[in-house]
Formats: sequence, C-alpha cells, structure tokens
Amino acid sequence: MNNISLKPWSVESKAIDLIQEVAQLFVEHDLCFGHGTDNPLDEANALIFFVLGIDYLDAEAVSSKRVSLEEFERIMELVNQRIYDRKPLAYLTQEAFFCGHKFYVDERVLVPRSPIAELIQNQFLPWIEAGSVQCVLDVATGSGCLAIAIAKSFPGVEVVASDVS
Repeated sequence: MNNISLKPWSVESKAIDLIQEVAQLFVEHDLCFGHGTDNPLDEANALIFFVLGIDYLDAEAVSSKRVSLEEFERIMELVNQRIYDRKPLAYLTQEAFFCGHKFYVDERVLVPRSPIAELIQNQFLPWIEAGSVQCVLDVATGSGCLAIAIAKSFPGVEVVASDVS
C-alpha cells in the first residue's frame, strides 16, 4: 500500500491544522463522499474528531487541541485507508449517524444515508396523519437504522424489522 503523509508531527501539531491538511489530501485524491458527509472538509472533521474523541457538538475544543504522536499516527492510518482502500469513513470508524442517532456499522451493512431520514424526523407529515400509525414493517432492514429511528420518533408504535441474515 502507498502511504501519504502530512507535515511531520511535532508537539505543536494542532487538530485544526490537520483538518485542513487532511481535507486537502481528500481533494487531491478525488474521493467520493456521501456516506455521512458530502464534502472533504466535513469528512476530515469527522475523521479527526473520531480519533481525538471530540464530540461534534463541542467543535470549539478542536481549535486549541494538540495532537499526540499516537493520535497523529492513528489519523494517518485512517487517512491512508480512506484514500487508498477507498473505504467509506463510516466503515473505518464503525459509526454512522442517522436521524440524530449514532449507529454501529461495518461492511456487512449499507451505510445509513437515506432521504427517508428527513421524513422520519418530520413524522411523515403531510403524507401521514400524526397518531394514525399503529404498526410499521421494515423489510430488508440491514443495520436496522430505519426501524430504530422510526421507533424512537413514534413512541408506542409497534415496529417490526426483518432481514434475511
């Protein structure tokens, strides 16, 4: 496997600078997005936030965060896999966000990214009357994210999920 490299690590290495460098590498290597992010900067943020354990809601923490050598090496490992193996970031981190919920994902399931998420969050209005749903069947559920998101959005509704596996 080829290896790409960022500027050498130093005790001065800041997360905010690495985000910009990683985003630029993603542009240079013509990556496709759409498995949770839709542009190189968001993808770089997600990767580095994951390695550093920074919550997405605490984005200010990244501005002054110094990166340890171990964190830097892990970032480089994931960047190389993302670029050369073309693995979606969700498979590398084993997490994807759907309808505001975090899900475990791996290569056995499709990365949740359905436009149905917006319908679920809006409780299918105006197409379905609020309170009229009693049961939902999710066939070929895969990761189960649709069924789980519906169950969380429609408390009291019976949700049945089925998959061949």
